[in-house]
Amino acid sequence: MSIENKSRAANPASKQSDKENYTTAGALQASFSIFRNSFDTKPAGETTLEQLAADIQGGKWRPVVEKLRGMTAEEYSQNKRNLPAVAFGGTFTRRRKDALVKPSGLVVLDIDHIDTAELAEVKARLTADPHTAICFVSPSGNGLKAVFSADFSDDTTFKQAYRAIADYLKEHHSLTLDESGKDICRLCYVSHDQAAHFNADAAQFCYEVATREPERKQPEQDKPRAEQRTKQVKSDNLTKQEKAFVENFLPAYQKQFIESLIEKEVENVNSAERGTGNVSLNNAALKLAHYYYAGHFDKAHVKSLLCKAYLDRPGSAKTDSEASSTFESGFSAGLAEPGNIPAPSYLYGGGIFKLTRAGVFHIGFDKEGNETAPMWLSSPVCVKALTRNTNGREWGRLLEWPDKDGVLHEWAMPMELLQGDGNEVRGYLAAGGVDVSTNGRARNLFNSYLQLWPVQARARCTQKLGWHNGVYVLPGQIIGDDGERVVFQNTSPIEPAFEVSGSIENWRNSVAAMAIGNSRIVFAISAAFAAPLAGLINAEGGGFHFRGGSSTGKTTALRAAGSVWGGAEFRRAWRATSNGLEGLAALHNDGLLVLDELSEIDPKEAGAAAYMLANGEGKTRSARSGVAKKNVRFRVITLSAGEESLAALMARADRKANAGQELRLADIEADAGAGMGMFQNLHEIEKPGSFAIGLKEATEKWHGAAGMEFLRLTVEHKNQIAEALTDGIKQFVEERNLPEMAAQAGRVARRFGLVAAAGEIATGFGLTGWQEGEADAAAKECFSSWLAGYGAHTSREDIKGLQQVKAFFEAHESSRFEPINADDSTRVINRVGYWRSTDNGREYLLLPEIFKTEICKGIDPQRAVKTLVNYGWIVPGKEKTQQLVRLPGDPKPKRAYVFNSNLWGAEL
Repeated sequence: MSIENKSRAANPASKQSDKENYTTAGALQASFSIFRNSFDTKPAGETTLEQLAADIQGGKWRPVVEKLRGMTAEEYSQNKRNLPAVAFGGTFTRRRKDALVKPSGLVVLDIDHIDTAELAEVKARLTADPHTAICFVSPSGNGLKAVFSADFSDDTTFKQAYRAIADYLKEHHSLTLDESGKDICRLCYVSHDQAAHFNADAAQFCYEVATREPERKQPEQDKPRAEQRTKQVKSDNLTKQEKAFVENFLPAYQKQFIESLIEKEVENVNSAERGTGNVSLNNAALKLAHYYYAGHFDKAHVKSLLCKAYLDRPGSAKTDSEASSTFESGFSAGLAEPGNIPAPSYLYGGGIFKLTRAGVFHIGFDKEGNETAPMWLSSPVCVKALTRNTNGREWGRLLEWPDKDGVLHEWAMPMELLQGDGNEVRGYLAAGGVDVSTNGRARNLFNSYLQLWPVQARARCTQKLGWHNGVYVLPGQIIGDDGERVVFQNTSPIEPAFEVSGSIENWRNSVAAMAIGNSRIVFAISAAFAAPLAGLINAEGGGFHFRGGSSTGKTTALRAAGSVWGGAEFRRAWRATSNGLEGLAALHNDGLLVLDELSEIDPKEAGAAAYMLANGEGKTRSARSGVAKKNVRFRVITLSAGEESLAALMARADRKANAGQELRLADIEADAGAGMGMFQNLHEIEKPGSFAIGLKEATEKWHGAAGMEFLRLTVEHKNQIAEALTDGIKQFVEERNLPEMAAQAGRVARRFGLVAAAGEIATGFGLTGWQEGEADAAAKECFSSWLAGYGAHTSREDIKGLQQVKAFFEAHESSRFEPINADDSTRVINRVGYWRSTDNGREYLLLPEIFKTEICKGIDPQRAVKTLVNYGWIVPGKEKTQQLVRLPGDPKPKRAYVFNSNLWGAEL
């Protein structure tokens, strides 16, 4: 809609005596929401203009703002989001436009990047304007925030007011507003400005909405089909061959694509769960509005379909007017997005690019300036936005296209892929249903089109899934609101396996219900929920390994865990190199990594792989220039299964698993002790094998919905969840009642505690259907299994040292130790020491150098001696751990380690 500016200031002839008709007293007294920081989606409370002005002038946020102003631009960008922020538009239950409780009548104006020399002058002009209710310097120190009062009731009328004010500021003050402020729920950071301006008598900015719609291109669907084709051909200046192509291809393609898209959105609205109907209808209207200006459908028809689906939802108590208002709000927002308004043609290579519903074309010009025959480059591919990471690197372009089934695809294409011949880009697009010309010149032009087509919209890209500035990034979906669009830029040939099939109720009543009473299955599912929570409390990564014979149900447990996030493909295999696992882990960042069949990895690489997965850091590599590349970093919870432990697997390659490796992949006995492998409760199913098949079929049919809802609730309540996790882990460790627990065992206990807490949180969200305490009990049982095999009071390194010493004596006691009082005829080949008889049995004497080189291969000799003394295996001297002894053939006493017979009866 066009907006006619009717503000008093815009009309110098207005009489000052009429000013009382335009006071903003109501808005000045209105409340609006304040948030603790921009990561929070729910407000912390409410405030008013008068109170906010007093806080900004009085220095409430002075220390933090002055600290921000002393930072570099990059540091400022990363840290400013911790500042409190207000939504001037009104009071909200959540930071979304559809969560507006009461509009405030206040519009914030954001003027960025003002030169320091001009800042005071611009501020003076704004404060002199009779409409300015408040004006202060932004926290960056090089911008201004001002607030006008205007009449609006929702996001749609807010945008009308905003555009009118923007036009007014441009005309009267030569100022251009930041377009991001056009959303009613847009946040504005607080600041510090002792000279902040506050005018309690500011004039209301008045405007009128024109009763006539602006002229725009009439939607093609409103015209007869013959006229549609004629106009399309004429506007695109196609040759006869191209006309035939468009006339034959366009009607079938358009009908199939649009009808499929509308049908999908209608289904989404109709199936929206309770409490999400408004959001679903708003989003559907917004998405479909993207195709309106190009004449893709009749608005009234689509509105009727979507509103009917909205009102027909089970339990819906909404009215026709409410449905209409929600639709119009979303539709208006979609029309307003600059990234969705058709971009202009672009001159390149002696011609212009044109994007039509028939595809991408390049049209050249002859010597007389006449257009030559269009060259078809590809089926439709739209460049939606420029993408870059938080450091201003990894630039790319967000592409969108429909395939031949009408399914819409989106890809954040890295620009570096276009620096060669573009084969990788065309290959990826072709796999997604894009047809690209086989003509060599057309292919080169297509590369140029992707690289040069002008676009204004921006989005942040990330090459990792998981947490990103308070939102959770998934392929094609962002959970949460970061204030800026975030897209996943996958540079890996491996596709993420997240997938939703069925509803939460389907999964809860099948997979989760069958897990009840089966500690290993409950634990595996709880671990799946724990994976994205580790990042909330900065917990370290790590894993769990179910060890046991074949056909005990190990793979079934992994399937159950994977079903939280996806289908059968979510379960991966250990059969990979360390480099391959590194890429796989990065693709599961802040999530669950399910790996089956440990024995399939090369035993020589198994230990390094376990370290790498738990530590969350890949190998350091160098570029061609020799400069080190940035390491791949990730955080995953790994769930593994196999017939042997990590230590047993490494032993096959004559490698020893050190304590760190075994701690990072905690070994859990798969057999639960009920005579049914991993199972303890078959839920009236006759045989364990039948139970496993039933659980497998359930995971294949129902999966993914619980994980998506868990993420949504986690993002919404992340502060409370982080607190609950911390408390839950602490309680879990304390309840183990092992005050002398070695630090290593305590470290693993905290990981089990994370799983227990996550399972209980998911249960509290109503996702599992389990009784309170089910997940906690399962984690305790699995932890006890691990602890029994590991030992609680001695570190793993010390246990391994004792085992190695004992093994040496068992192997060589009779062959490499010589009696200390033997006659000359006794000869021991490759002797390592002597033995002597005492009242308490034999003692064995070893020189320190032999002890280090022969017995302590691969372990720390000093640590080993300390442990041996503590365990009573070494008899120390008066002042040192060694004794002075006389050895045969040597007149001088020498220092030696003296071992007693205690080692023979020790159980480790």
